Amino acid sequence: MPGKRWTDEEMLMIKKMKDSNTPKQIVSSIKQTFNVERTEQVIRWRIEEIEREMKRKTVNSPVSISTTISREEVDLSPASDDSSLGDFIPKNIETNYLERKDVLGQVESIMKLPVEKRKPIFVVGDTGTGKTAMGRYLAYKHKLPMLLVQIDASLNFNDLLYKVNFVNATATYEPGLFVKFLQEPSLIILDELPSATPEIFFKLHELLQEKRIFIKELGKVIEQHPQCYIYATGNFRNSLYIGNNKMNEALIKRFMTKVLDDFSDNELDQIIQMDNKSLKRKLLQFYKETKDICKKQNKKFLITIRDLQSITHLLNERFSLSQALHWGFLDSIMVNNNAEDKKAMLLLAFGIFPELVAEMPEECKRIKQVNEDEEGL
Repeated sequence: MPGKRWTDEEMLMIKKMKDSNTPKQIVSSIKQTFNVERTEQVIRWRIEEIEREMKRKTVNSPVSISTTISREEVDLSPASDDSSLGDFIPKNIETNYLERKDVLGQVESIMKLPVEKRKPIFVVGDTGTGKTAMGRYLAYKHKLPMLLVQIDASLNFNDLLYKVNFVNATATYEPGLFVKFLQEPSLIILDELPSATPEIFFKLHELLQEKRIFIKELGKVIEQHPQCYIYATGNFRNSLYIGNNKMNEALIKRFMTKVLDDFSDNELDQIIQMDNKSLKRKLLQFYKETKDICKKQNKKFLITIRDLQSITHLLNERFSLSQALHWGFLDSIMVNNNAEDKKAMLLLAFGIFPELVAEMPEECKRIKQVNEDEEGL
C-alpha cells in the first residue's frame, strides 16, 4: 500500500531500528509489519528527521535538511495527523470555489520539488482574482496547517518569530507561531507582500535564500521543514493600492512569480450562482463595464469578485435589486470617494437594469436630470 500516511508505530519502529539496521532492513520490516511500501531514501530522510529532532531538544545548534528526496517521493500532505498545528488546517471552502486547474497544477508541481531546489511562490494580480483563495484552497486540499500573515506597515515581524516571557524579572524567549509553522508541514501565506516594510524584507532575505533563519533571541538557526511551503500574494503596483512598496529586485528573484489574470466570462459564469439567468447576465455586464470604466477613467475604487458575490448572495436571500446593489457595492464607493463616483455607477446601473428605475424612480429622475444639466453646460 504505497502512499499511506506515516503512523506513530512506523516512526517508533524506525527509532528502535535506526542504530543497528540498514534502511533496506527497515523497509523490509515495515513492509512485513504494516503492509506499507516505503523507499530506502525516504527511510533515510525519516532517520535524519528523528536525529534532527533529538538534537533540537538537547542543543541550540544549526541543523541540516536532507536533500535526498526525489520529486516523485514528496507527498504534499502532512506526514502524520498528530501535528500540533492541526487546528490550523482549513475546514471548509466556498462551495462555488473555482479551481483554476492550469495554474493550480503548476503551483503543485513547484511544491513537489525538493526543498533545496524549490523557491517560494509569489502570485500577483488585481484584487478579486483569487490569489489568497488559491493558497487557502491548497491548504484545504492537501490538509496542510495554514498561517495567513497579513503584511502591512503595522506588522511587527518579531512578534511572529518569538514570544517573551518574564519570570522573576528575567526575560525568556520561546518560538513564535511563524517559527512553529516553519518547522512543520504547513503552508505560510504572506498576504499583500509588497506592503511590507524594508525591515520585514530584510528578515525574509535569509529565509528565502537559505531555507533557514537565525533568530538571535532564541539563540539558534531555524530550518525550513521540507514540507513547509511559502506562498506570497501581491497586487500590481499602482495608485489604487496605497502602501504598495517597490520590492527589492533581489528579493523578487527569490520567488517563482506568476501573474494571475482576471476571471474569464466562462469562469465568472461558474462562480456566480443564480437561478435567474437574465439577472445573472445583467450582473456580469455591470461588473465588466464597471471594471472597464474604472480602468479607462482611472477611478480610485474597484469592483471585485467579492462585491459581485455579495450582491448575488443578497439577491438570493430575497433582498431587492436596489438594496443588493447599495449594500453589496454602491455605498462602499462613498467610504473613500465622492458622490460623483457613486452617481456614475448609478447611471450605469439604471442603463443595465430597467427594473431598477421602477424601484428608485425619484433617485433615477434626479440623477438623470443632474447629468443632463451638466452635459448642457
